[in-house]
Amino acid sequence: MKAHGLRAHLLAILFSGLAVGSLGLLEPLLRFWGSFHLIGLAWPSLLLLYLGAGIAVAIAGGVPVAIGLAVRAARWRTVSIAAYYVAATLAVAAVLIAAPLLRRESIGLRMPISYGVLFPVLIVLAAALVVKVTPHVLTPLLGVLIGRRGGLVSPSRLAVLLIVVGLLIPLTIVKEVSARHTPGGRVRSELRTRPGDQAVQNLLFLTIDALRADHLGLYGYHRPTSPNIDALGAQSLVFDHCISQGNSTELSMGAVFTSLYPSMHSVKRYGHIASALPHEVETLAEHLRDAGLSTSGLMNNPFIKREWGLSQGFMHLDEFHVGCEELLPMTYLLKVGLRRTFERIPQTRSIPRASVMAEEGIAQLRELADRPFYLHVHFMDVHHPYIPPKSYQEMFTSPGAARTEAVEFWRRGWRLFNEIPADPQAIGTAEVRRIIDLYDGCIRYADEQIARLLAELEALGIADRTLVILTADHGDEFLEHGDIFHKSPFLYDELIHVPLIVRHPAFPEPLRIPQIVRHIDLMPTLLEVFDLPPSPAAQGRSLLPLFDASGPWLPVAAYSESYQFMGVRTRGHKLMIDRTADGAAYCFDLREDPGERVNIYGQAGPCDSLEVELNKFLLKISVPPAGRPGRELDERTQEQLRSIGYM
Repeated sequence: MKAHGLRAHLLAILFSGLAVGSLGLLEPLLRFWGSFHLIGLAWPSLLLLYLGAGIAVAIAGGVPVAIGLAVRAARWRTVSIAAYYVAATLAVAAVLIAAPLLRRESIGLRMPISYGVLFPVLIVLAAALVVKVTPHVLTPLLGVLIGRRGGLVSPSRLAVLLIVVGLLIPLTIVKEVSARHTPGGRVRSELRTRPGDQAVQNLLFLTIDALRADHLGLYGYHRPTSPNIDALGAQSLVFDHCISQGNSTELSMGAVFTSLYPSMHSVKRYGHIASALPHEVETLAEHLRDAGLSTSGLMNNPFIKREWGLSQGFMHLDEFHVGCEELLPMTYLLKVGLRRTFERIPQTRSIPRASVMAEEGIAQLRELADRPFYLHVHFMDVHHPYIPPKSYQEMFTSPGAARTEAVEFWRRGWRLFNEIPADPQAIGTAEVRRIIDLYDGCIRYADEQIARLLAELEALGIADRTLVILTADHGDEFLEHGDIFHKSPFLYDELIHVPLIVRHPAFPEPLRIPQIVRHIDLMPTLLEVFDLPPSPAAQGRSLLPLFDASGPWLPVAAYSESYQFMGVRTRGHKLMIDRTADGAAYCFDLREDPGERVNIYGQAGPCDSLEVELNKFLLKISVPPAGRPGRELDERTQEQLRSIGYM
């Protein structure tokens, strides 16, 4: 020890830590090779995590090694010293890896062993191995790899070894950077229209999952679920009859982003297989990027992520993946409280609450405020399971409703909910009332978080040049027609009638618009607002003539699809036809029967003409474009879908 100063020992610890930390990068590279974006951690943080962990374990192993070398009266060679430090570092790393694996196995065998027992036993075994193995195995090996005569370390050989191990670092960087890229088609610089002197420079697009229109105050709901959204509506264009093109997220959001009907955009789920958007289909984000806007998407719904192609065109995309929490160093940081994760909706897998979305949205607004932007924020809190924060769980209470705490209510209820509609008595009136109370509490919570985003626009001084759109992908059913949530294959209004609010700086006067409009009309409207040519593939049409009633507007019928039904809706009637072998059909007179209770199909009258129109529509979409090859959904996405009631 006397022949070697403190510097040699510190360098041995540092090099051991960096080498082991670099080798640790094999974990994310091997586990996430084909889906690196699921880690959800930028490469600087990923490198810091592993290199920091490597140095930490090197210090943990190096302290006893330094003490052991000091108390032994021997003339130590540099290679021997390095061998003991490397061995101790590897031993500590092995203990940290083995302990949770052994504990998991012991729990699986129903003989759980506590960490208080595992760690001491493993540390003793590791120390014994270090003492026995190092002089006979590791020292000769390091002598061959980095040694020279006299047991000294060759700086050149050491540098080569560290470079070889360190190649994992640039490989990790390349994988993470490439994972961040989302395919977006071509960028056409000749179409750039922003910045300019137009009234609208920016777009804030807000979508609330599973929000039915009739549960908002501005659409006549009796509860104060949406004071802030109502206030937005009081200074905006409010569309009384906006119809979604699908009763599920992938169908409807595909229509929002492409102005194509679900059968045409091909974004669908078939079991574990994702049918994604064809590359040649240009999304709203791609078009607005071409207009010169910085496009940013905060997407927390499993169906609006890159696997489905709907993220095309977003220059910044946050999908709130937390695969990093499965990585060994991160699990220890989480256990000891040195790392905190974002707040999630209980019982879901890694789906953040509205407060997290609002925080990230505010951060994005601040970053984008000095240039034209398109920011899309999606909120999942109104999607089942409806578990708002505690203060919102009892905000709305119906007489006779079950009073079970929300998390426990959903834990008990999942099995029962899945039995509907096969067993209509699976849940009673008290449970349905509790579901609606929690649903309304979720709306109120999301409403307050949306208010924070709108307030930030004002605080940044950009509200007067920012177009704000608020809508929902679909609604939810509460046994009105025998089913629950949006599992139903039908296209009743509780599933497809959604809110649509547009605040346009050039149209400051509030206006209620009674005409039927569709989600597919949004992209053509925005292309016109941002001075872009119409998309030849778009199936919708611009809503600008309705903004001040300045232009001609021919009434349109709204077509919607589920995986089983096709539907067409006008102001007065609705027709739904089963596309399966069953061939059942349902027609309703919405003026006389707004609850859609009496099927008048087969009676002469408007239903006949609607059937003719629907058949024409079916011919129009009978040959959908070929989508990308179907791909297996990764296990983490499948778990996300299961946690919110799918699969």
